[in-house]
Amino acid sequence: MFNRELTTQQKRIESLYDREIRVAVYKVTNQWLLPFLPISYCRADKKFQSIRIFVGMENNSENLKIIEDFNKKYLNFISKELINVKKFRRIPKLIFQIDNELIEINKLEELVKNS
Repeated sequence: MFNRELTTQQKRIESLYDREIRVAVYKVTNQWLLPFLPISYCRADKKFQSIRIFVGMENNSENLKIIEDFNKKYLNFISKELINVKKFRRIPKLIFQIDNELIEINKLEELVKNS
């Protein structure tokens, strides 16, 4: 894992983005009747130019299609929801990704359980 050293202020802003992104994704999935998107966590870069939204799903073609759809079709709607909140100076670039770290942890837990 890469070294991330954020100040207390940056951590607070990151958690605020995290909460509001979760609410916006929930609204979009309800409005467009999309499948549930289990967000694990959000990580912003140091200057908040982009935020990576990690989704806890298996890495298969169906789930990759869902992630691709969110990155292409529904990103504007999520950004508009964040703009409507009026808590942020600017909205960074949002990137949805599958949480590979969660998959690795599950594999390790299975190995420990089977040993």
